[in-house]
Amino acid sequence: MKKRWFIAGLLVLALALTGCNKDSGKAGEGDASVATTVDENGKTKSVALVPCVLFYPEGSLWSEDNKGQLVWYNTFYAGQTFYAYPTEEGSLSEEIFTAKMTKQGKKEAEKDDYAKISYNNKVYWIVKDLIIPNAVAKVIIQDGYNYSSDTIADMTKTTITKGQIVAVNPAYVKSAESDLECYNVTWRKNGGKSYRDVYIKKDIVSDKDDDLIAQRYLNRLSKIKESGNQIVLDEIYENCKALDLSPYYRELILEAFPN
Repeated sequence: MKKRWFIAGLLVLALALTGCNKDSGKAGEGDASVATTVDENGKTKSVALVPCVLFYPEGSLWSEDNKGQLVWYNTFYAGQTFYAYPTEEGSLSEEIFTAKMTKQGKKEAEKDDYAKISYNNKVYWIVKDLIIPNAVAKVIIQDGYNYSSDTIADMTKTTITKGQIVAVNPAYVKSAESDLECYNVTWRKNGGKSYRDVYIKKDIVSDKDDDLIAQRYLNRLSKIKESGNQIVLDEIYENCKALDLSPYYRELILEAFPN
């Protein structure tokens, strides 16, 4: 998994609130893992897309205008999942996510590397250093230790705490027959700058998608409360009430919305 990450500028509060009542964290509605493309010769072919997780707290989603420039479209938040296009060779290495475009207002020398992604069955772009390819998002529901490998003897002194969103390598789950049933994950401490690629016990990770959705709402709740936008708060609460939450998250939602 990726171990180096570059920091992107934080968006203003107004952008942070955009679309919050629809921020489920799931891939775009109706999205498929296979896309149809047309090459320069007009030949149509199917392309297997790569599942990805946004791992920085916020990331801008860009669309391309008719001049080939990127125009801001929306904001994604940590734990958002979507599909990205690979190279024509079908490689799954991280280097596949390279497509240089020029944002409006940026000089040619200020180009970034972007991932071409599929969301709501449309093509968008996102800075590639904000995402983890070949991963699924989950949330921690119990404090636990980090392990440097998949054996109990390699337990470290560092811990991971409840509420952390992690990007799980879905191809790796150590079997219960070994000495440590675990996930290989990448995570970033809340408020921290460094990313960690570690192993953690499988039983401290929630397999409920709705728990992840609840945590994503909770991560942004303080800013929304500061804005005084009661309509948005009411919508979030109604959405959370409809979720199938674990007891831990059900209690957190009740505490966040005491009335």
